[in-house]
Amino acid sequence: MREQRIVLFTFLLLLSVVFYGCQKEGGNASDDVNLVLSKMKYYEVDATVTFLKDTQPNVIKMKQKAQVGGSYTMIIESPERLKGYQVSYENNEVIEYNPITKTSSKGKVLTARNEILLGNFIKHYLEESESKCEKATLDNVKAICFETIIPGDYKYMASEKLWFDENKKAPIKMEVIGVDGSTSILIEFESFKYN
Repeated sequence: MREQRIVLFTFLLLLSVVFYGCQKEGGNASDDVNLVLSKMKYYEVDATVTFLKDTQPNVIKMKQKAQVGGSYTMIIESPERLKGYQVSYENNEVIEYNPITKTSSKGKVLTARNEILLGNFIKHYLEESESKCEKATLDNVKAICFETIIPGDYKYMASEKLWFDENKKAPIKMEVIGVDGSTSILIEFESFKYN
């Protein structure tokens, strides 16, 4: 328990330092966004995830509940054939619940699944020295765009971008980008709550 607190404190301290650097680049407009991100420990968000590298886009709507850099639960809401399917990660173990069979089983940690989590983006952002952020406009909304590299050698997951609404203090969307520069996974966020 004490080790977890030390790790969490260190993580939050690093987050503050990273986003302070972004604050200096972005100016006063990003102060509140940086504060939200630096104090975020837990969040819940509705996400629409679109996998674009299939022959036809594959869209999944889900609720994500997660501790930044820790445990998480994803509950699928659509498509109907997957409704209620749940993936939970805690203590280095993945448990998958199938609502059709009403059974749970151990699963594998999958990189693509982890990359659709906001907390995973923040972790990469903190660890990557070449991460950057800048002011942006997305669909006429003032935003901060954060960008970082995804560690590993993945053809369809080389980097990722996150747009964060300056006024609502909430994530808008995230893109996972392949080595060719095209978006392979698009995540759109709604109903964001934290802590």
